[in-house]
Amino acid sequence: MRELKQRHDKSLIMFGSGALLRGLMRHGLVDGLVLMIHPLVLGDGARLFEAGQGFSRLKLASQVVTATGVAILTYGFDIQAAQT
Repeated sequence: MRELKQRHDKSLIMFGSGALLRGLMRHGLVDGLVLMIHPLVLGDGARLFEAGQGFSRLKLASQVVTATGVAILTYGFDIQAAQT
């Protein structure tokens, strides 16, 4: 993945694999997140972030709320905050 990111100047987008996302985040290969939060409460579910995962500060880049109440939040990783 690191090599793929270096060879291309375009954004690489991944949909729907929490396990792959957690692995990429563990290796510092994720530049941003787009979270779609639906107004539903279903109970238990898979966690996006692993227990014991290092601290990451996110910076909200954009937000949209759809007519059905879905919040689409785009975050970038705040590199400066992570280094301090």
